[in-house]
Amino acid sequence: MHRYDGKKITTFSHNNDDPNSLASNVALSVSADSSGYIWVGLGLTGLDRFDPATNKFTHFRHDPKDPSSLGNDSISAIITDRAGNTWLGTARGLDMYDNKTGRFIHYTINDKIKYANFQNDNFGINTIYEDKKGILWIGWGNQYSGKKEDPGGLIRFDKTTGKVTGYKHNPADANSLADNNVNPIYEDSKNNFWVGTNGDGLHLMDRATGKFTQDKYDAAHPEKLSRPPLAAIMENNFISFITEDIYGRLWIGSNGSGMNMYDPAAKKTTHFGTVANDKTNRFAKDTLNGFTGDAAMRAFPSKDGLLWIADFSGNMYNIAFSSIAVPYFRVNKTPGSFYLDKEKNMLWMGTDSGMLRKNMITQQLKLFKNEPNNETSLSGNEIWAVKPDKQGNLWIATHFHGLNKLNLQTEKFTAYHHDKNKPTSLVHDSMHTLFFDNRDFLWIGTHKGLSRMDPKTGICSNYIHDEKDSLSLSAGSIFNIAQDKENVIWVSTNTGMNKLDSKTGKFRLYLKDELINIIYLDAGGILWAGGAAGLYYFESKKDNFIKYTNPVYPNGIELITGIIEDDKKNLWISTGNVLLKINEKRDGIKIYNETHGVQPGIEATFQHYKTADGRIFLGSSKGYYAFYPDELNDSRTAPLLQFTNFKIFNKEIVAGEDEAFTTPVWQTQNIKLSHDQNTFSFEFNAIDYKKSG
Repeated sequence: MHRYDGKKITTFSHNNDDPNSLASNVALSVSADSSGYIWVGLGLTGLDRFDPATNKFTHFRHDPKDPSSLGNDSISAIITDRAGNTWLGTARGLDMYDNKTGRFIHYTINDKIKYANFQNDNFGINTIYEDKKGILWIGWGNQYSGKKEDPGGLIRFDKTTGKVTGYKHNPADANSLADNNVNPIYEDSKNNFWVGTNGDGLHLMDRATGKFTQDKYDAAHPEKLSRPPLAAIMENNFISFITEDIYGRLWIGSNGSGMNMYDPAAKKTTHFGTVANDKTNRFAKDTLNGFTGDAAMRAFPSKDGLLWIADFSGNMYNIAFSSIAVPYFRVNKTPGSFYLDKEKNMLWMGTDSGMLRKNMITQQLKLFKNEPNNETSLSGNEIWAVKPDKQGNLWIATHFHGLNKLNLQTEKFTAYHHDKNKPTSLVHDSMHTLFFDNRDFLWIGTHKGLSRMDPKTGICSNYIHDEKDSLSLSAGSIFNIAQDKENVIWVSTNTGMNKLDSKTGKFRLYLKDELINIIYLDAGGILWAGGAAGLYYFESKKDNFIKYTNPVYPNGIELITGIIEDDKKNLWISTGNVLLKINEKRDGIKIYNETHGVQPGIEATFQHYKTADGRIFLGSSKGYYAFYPDELNDSRTAPLLQFTNFKIFNKEIVAGEDEAFTTPVWQTQNIKLSHDQNTFSFEFNAIDYKKSG
């Protein structure tokens, strides 16, 4: 048995020379009672009770001559109920330890357990669970090699009446258990009652009717609620645990397929870990969060909000939900613009190497590139922007080879180019940005000027810089276009911000000589501009841009590469080194950096994207970030404070050896000292498992 205090691990093992040591090193189950004792169930050597105050073990063994002794020496499950009684699952049945008498009371839940030959039958109680009404539920069977029709099942045990009700697999009843080998049992915060078995056996039980609804794994729709994927060539792949985290998400473990997290709010399942015997490598991506095994055997949600996971190899993991990692997806291209075809569940990405299409269900990627002998292929491979229209097309701006229209049904491309002999063609073929205004005109920002295209006809109205006209478009490349709440078109360049007067076709220049990468209109109608020198917002009363500052950034935020607003009106700002979240009131900033998985050193300009359901996509080098903002929760809890020692005149006081206190210091509520005991001290641990070591 191992004890971890956040800094070091202390191991308690069997010692032949110490009768107060652990009786055996085969510890199968563990539970803590309300008195602070730790109960340890052992394989073939009975039950031990550990006293943390003395570091000593008390042993309980089966005695054939004593009917009030332990019923069997193989203890596979332990819980302490709300009344303080300790319940034990053994290879022969159910025992309760009576704290008042020190005796064991035996209950027969099934004759097949009571009279089983353990060495040959190899089945027993796998789990004991107390629900919110105080009813005990017992899962039994043979989780490692049992067949679905073998002895086992789910037992309901009423402690008050002693009534036993059994539930078993019935091939003729679709609402019965799928398998008799029952492992985890769990009642969640919404009073849903979950039962896990061997095989594809995630069940929701209606306790009023005794009927079970099975949530089966669907390889075509892995996002649905289910157990982890079934491992190939593995006869008994069982559900090992079911539990809930502090955000109400359901975690389901397995002994050979990793674990699933189901978010009932998003109705989405996320898989973690690998799958035994899988030859396709399709689950390799599910190890990026740090859990790399296939056998997630035990889970424990601790008081500080962490979820602890133990795997079959003896590794321990904790999931610190307040330790945020921005989800990153590697595609070996650099995507800078996005569009999600919700109907087909396809994500389109404009990258430095072509148009990349990702099937969000199968995760398969397909790259569309220029094919010199195919006029319906993409005209160029370096893509800076994509924008959908209302007719089911996707418009694509390439850096050197003009404009493309992609028909999402046929996946064919139509190219548009600058024609020096045609004034109504595009102003230039080197493009950086696209924008649809509220009249459905397509605006195209290029290296040499601005085009406004009628998508129906392909006819363009063009605007270029004229050195003789101070009211013409400023010189340089156009990086972004937006329309404000007054329907005015704004254009950013590497020489400033341009405001178009649609009546005269003239421009007014703001932020002269500054490189402005991004323009964004937020939900409150505020126009934001971001570039190399800072982040600005437009104040209409002053008719000027004001640099945004904050106590975190008193001199402003530099190297802005992207801006987008989430559904809660937070602004997400990407810079060359970090990702920032500015709150709705614009007076608070949260920084996401390398410790959150955000890659530094990104200098490209990105067209960030938000889906209809609020998911945000951000471009990055060789991959992208995608997340629902609520996933990046920043909740924090105070460290767990535990008193470990008490001294008078620098002498350690042991419970019971002094009148000061009679119980261990961590359980003591009051300490009474005499007038001359006026020099004393406490020792304590402030345990923060999120920052262990």
